[in-house]
Amino acid sequence: MRAKLAADSQLDNSDITISSNSAVITLTGHASSTDARSEATVAAEAVDGVRSVFNQLAVSPTAAAVGAQIDRAEAHTAQGASDLWLTAKVKAAVLSESQAYGDVTVSVHSGIVALGGTLDNPRYAIPRLKAMIANIDGVRGVDSSALEGGAK
Repeated sequence: MRAKLAADSQLDNSDITISSNSAVITLTGHASSTDARSEATVAAEAVDGVRSVFNQLAVSPTAAAVGAQIDRAEAHTAQGASDLWLTAKVKAAVLSESQAYGDVTVSVHSGIVALGGTLDNPRYAIPRLKAMIANIDGVRGVDSSALEGGAK
């Protein structure tokens, strides 16, 4: 029985304890997924002489599933940190041109820079401002729709 469960690749990353009493099998421990839990029952029932199987396996995430959750969280955190850094770079560039762009607000999400506020000469200033920001490393796009008189 143990060899049959150990050979089943669907049960990889599961921790299963098998006990038997008068051809009644009890499975305890942890299965890596609900499918693995079901497969353990099927595999145990397939053993000659087994009358019934009590599956008391708890389902716990595999290391791979936990790793994937960590990777997603890390990517989200990295994007947030990247957006904060990019916001600082864009604000510094805007402030360096403070006479032309003194009342401009900046926010960044996933590398897209959103500009707001008012400009004295939007027809001239908006294209120049967008071009300047677009040349900053990491900027994926510039949205000037919230600038007063802004072209999109």
